[in-house]
Amino acid sequence: MVLCVLFLNRLLVKLDTVPTGLRVGNSARKEVATTYADDVTVLLLDPRDVAAVQDILQLYEQATAAFNVRVSWSFPLGSRTSQQMH
Repeated sequence: MVLCVLFLNRLLVKLDTVPTGLRVGNSARKEVATTYADDVTVLLLDPRDVAAVQDILQLYEQATAAFNVRVSWSFPLGSRTSQQMH
């Protein structure tokens, strides 16, 4: 758990390199990931960014042994489809 916390900021910085995220209000900055304790929530607008996030999480798992795919979830929100996102 200690390695997870030590590397959490690096994970968030790396996730900020993902091209799309969610813009909240009039903010110019996109939000890609939020955290609460050791839980990370990733927000993507384009399904094509899922592979980039998976690569980042795999690297994080190798560095810390803290990411566990068996307890990770992903699901789409809203009514947009990948065809509408182009």
